[in-house]
Amino acid sequence: MFKRHRFLFAILYGCFAAIYLPSQGHAASLFDEPRAVQANQEHGLFWQITKAGKRVGYLFGTMHTEDARVLAIGQQVQPKVEDVKCLAIELELNQESSMKVAQAMFFNDGQQLPQIVSKETFAKLAQLLARDYALSSEQALAMKPWAAMMMLSMPKSQTGMFLDRALYLEAVSKQFKVFSLETPEEQIAVMDEMSLEDQVSLLEDVLVHYEKMPEMFEQLAIAYLQQDLAAMQNLYRQYTQGADRRLIDKLTERLLTTRNERMIKRMIKIYADHQCIVAVGALHLPGDVGLLNLLRKYGYGTTPLKLNLR
Repeated sequence: MFKRHRFLFAILYGCFAAIYLPSQGHAASLFDEPRAVQANQEHGLFWQITKAGKRVGYLFGTMHTEDARVLAIGQQVQPKVEDVKCLAIELELNQESSMKVAQAMFFNDGQQLPQIVSKETFAKLAQLLARDYALSSEQALAMKPWAAMMMLSMPKSQTGMFLDRALYLEAVSKQFKVFSLETPEEQIAVMDEMSLEDQVSLLEDVLVHYEKMPEMFEQLAIAYLQQDLAAMQNLYRQYTQGADRRLIDKLTERLLTTRNERMIKRMIKIYADHQCIVAVGALHLPGDVGLLNLLRKYGYGTTPLKLNLR
């Protein structure tokens, strides 16, 4: 059992799937362009992308949450989607994709979760799923450890309208071009191909620290609303200090590094043919192997554009 990465998956989850954040007020719906943020290269959620001095599109760091503060930021970006009539997201949020992901969350070979985890672990999991998600212990029997862990990292949805989905549905309703940077199979493989031992370790860790997760979500939300990618990345470093480096490195590789390398190749193809807004989890943007730095290495210019909050 690792000791200090109690919020590790919650942090990384901000770049992979929907998370919950307590709603506290609203952001303004004002957007300034072309005035750039006078800040370092890791500050800003919305970036103009250029090639040889010509604008080819935008990159938007999202947070996969229903939080009204975050959704209001999306309202500021929406006019730019209207302008370019093109949106690329991590995974197309249609029924087919949802069905594939849902099916992958359960064993189909007769295995059951109580055969893999301890009695105590399953009992605690069943209690939390019943209390917070209205799921019976029978429904939990066939869940894979990673699926149970992800569910506990995502308090029950109230509306189902998180930021990426709101952008996607608006683009679809107006018949804009919509691109997916990953397939359902690729996203599923991120967790599904981890060893059962590692999946169980993650599940056990989330169970131990489940009640404290809203604290971390709020810290992450504050950094996001301040448009501070460096602060979000520092939260990741802070909560992984002293942790099991093998598992930390493996998760970072699978959830961020490998996916960024895949997404950047597809982004470049999209930018070559379309002026488009690429919207991905904000934690994909910063760092040496983040999408911003990868774009720069491929010769693209990146200019942060100010989103106003009040």
